[in-house]
Amino acid sequence: MSSADDPYQVIPHSFPDAPRVLANTEDLARTRSRLGKDTWIDKALDHLIARANAISSGQVNPTDPENNFDTLMAIQCGVLAHLLTDEPSFLDRALESFSQLSETYPQLPIIAPNTRATGDSSTELLFTAQIARTCDLLNACPIDETLRQQITDLLNATWPVIDGEADLGCGNHNLSSVHARIAVGSALGNRDAIHDAMYGYKRDGISRYGLIHTLRHDILADGLQFERTAGYHVFVMMLLTDMAYMMKNLGVDLWHKPMPVAMENDGQDMHRDYGPAGDKHLKAIYDALLYRTMPNLDLSLLGDARLANLRGIWRWGTMYETAHDVYGDERYAWLIQEMEQAHPSDGRAIPGLPISLQPFFFSVPKECEFVRLQATSWQNGELDFAKDETISLVGEHRGACTTFHQTGLSILRSEPNIATASGANLHWGPHACGHQSPGALHLDLWGNGRRITDGPRTAGFGDPTHLTWFRTTIAHNTVTVDQKSMYPYDDDPKSIWEADRWHDRNSDGVLKTFETNDEYKVVRASNEQVYPGVCLDRTVVVTQAWVLDLFRVVAEKERTFDWAMHGIGRIEPPTRMEPIDPGDRRGFRHLQNARRSALDDSAINLTWTNRDGMATLAMLPPTNSELIVATDPMPEDSVFVIGEDEPAETRTCAIVRTTALSAMFVGLWQFDPEPKNTATLLKATGTATSDVHIDIESDDQQRRWELPFKSAPVSHTQLQPYHA
Repeated sequence: MSSADDPYQVIPHSFPDAPRVLANTEDLARTRSRLGKDTWIDKALDHLIARANAISSGQVNPTDPENNFDTLMAIQCGVLAHLLTDEPSFLDRALESFSQLSETYPQLPIIAPNTRATGDSSTELLFTAQIARTCDLLNACPIDETLRQQITDLLNATWPVIDGEADLGCGNHNLSSVHARIAVGSALGNRDAIHDAMYGYKRDGISRYGLIHTLRHDILADGLQFERTAGYHVFVMMLLTDMAYMMKNLGVDLWHKPMPVAMENDGQDMHRDYGPAGDKHLKAIYDALLYRTMPNLDLSLLGDARLANLRGIWRWGTMYETAHDVYGDERYAWLIQEMEQAHPSDGRAIPGLPISLQPFFFSVPKECEFVRLQATSWQNGELDFAKDETISLVGEHRGACTTFHQTGLSILRSEPNIATASGANLHWGPHACGHQSPGALHLDLWGNGRRITDGPRTAGFGDPTHLTWFRTTIAHNTVTVDQKSMYPYDDDPKSIWEADRWHDRNSDGVLKTFETNDEYKVVRASNEQVYPGVCLDRTVVVTQAWVLDLFRVVAEKERTFDWAMHGIGRIEPPTRMEPIDPGDRRGFRHLQNARRSALDDSAINLTWTNRDGMATLAMLPPTNSELIVATDPMPEDSVFVIGEDEPAETRTCAIVRTTALSAMFVGLWQFDPEPKNTATLLKATGTATSDVHIDIESDDQQRRWELPFKSAPVSHTQLQPYHA
């Protein structure tokens, strides 16, 4: 293979002896040396042996994916238990079941959309990688040539599944195919397979991207994954961690290898995030996720986020433990400590075993992961949000706040290292992929260590309301125009996978202001793409006491604007309200118990009450508007939410509606468990097309906040005491 075929020098020249997929000989020797020395390693071995002893028939039933995973993992656990203890009975039992597996698996048909043993294409590819791990461990055992050929035949039987993945480009499904290809190629010692996994390939008229493309393009220049949701960032991180580990076993260091940023389309890109020129490093994916969190480590659930709090990341395995072994970054040790402390040992499925090795879901098996870990404890970690950082090339963390400039996400924290600090998460980036929802300028708020507002909930992609509620604009904390969802969901699509690249224009927003003063934090962003002829413009000011939200909307002709905020808990209506039919438009039709009342120009006060306390909103509505209060639909099984400690509460929506050429919505939020009414919205002067002055009284002091119309810093002045 010439250097022209391997420009990034990532193809191994030779393959070391097995094992080399799950672990290598050094990993096994290190683990053996720790046995019997009063560490949790002994508990991990006990669990490994218990799984090995639970082995059943190796027959694969395509209608029982969980049992298929259990069977495969029991075989793998038995082989690893033999390699760690030299006990022949573990290997004998594993081989008996393996012989059945190797005979039945290749005979199963591949069923659309590319499954053989699991019923789901992504899960199938994870199953394929586990086949490679198991076969590789077997190749490290003293077995005869007949069995080695049987192993080779089983590995080769996985290629139709690996090649059959329909996603060929930037998506996480294709990366799952790449991941499986590296695992099987490593187990076989096949350099061509590793080459195709790294650089992609063209075969039979089909072109597939490889890992190099992901590292250069799909991990953005601010460190986040291009699908722009926390859950899929973590899923991709899991795959990348495993791939980097496997390649390390082959003598290729992807952990520290610089990858030049993609500057142009590779031919079938799913997103248009290119530049700036420079090098990306794999470490950025671990760093970026830390800075995506709110003060209490919550994450916004906008889009198909799945992960509610960073402490729930243990469910995907030992990613940060592995990264800590590689980089020695004390921030990773801090996160590991946070996860450990949040889950007391005696309440775990396997007491005494680290949280990231606890079982969670059958397609993320962890029984064997412990052999990879170099550290057995993680102490003295620290993540200091007061310390300014650059994340990858364009991620910016300063003044305790973070902006991911390519993702289009800004996070404000009123204080750097206080879990109860007020916070705001404003999404202003493009709608670049199918895992997003039409919520430009969606705002989520935190106060007193808890989530105040939320995105919509779903029971999964098969939920019949996923398209008609979850993927609508009114379900989000932003402005809906003419009761239609934002582009690219403005034309009543039939698919839940819309993205702007399938249509005739982009959906990009623009960051106008990002200020991080000691006293207050500010973000302002706008979008003129999601509603043609309409400019949406939002300014958010965060202090420890409150959050100020100014939403300007300007249109070329008279339109109907619905400003909506979905708070956690129930609203006690401020005035007498009458029932209203919310209509049959997408999103609106799902609002429950809707009520309305006309509004005058004076401020209204709304209070959301939930099990943790209260959140209050003083709202100054536009002229000729009305208030609508309704209960959000809430599925009984929100499968996309991982990391929440308690069941989700009712979400209640407050909508302020007006019909005009332009409108200005002003809101002041407070989060005290028992509001003291120490801050009151007094008045706002200005319009949606001018500077706006907002007077707020707080602690017997009156201040005037000046929010310019042109892009300029927010400022405030001290007025005379209100009670002079």
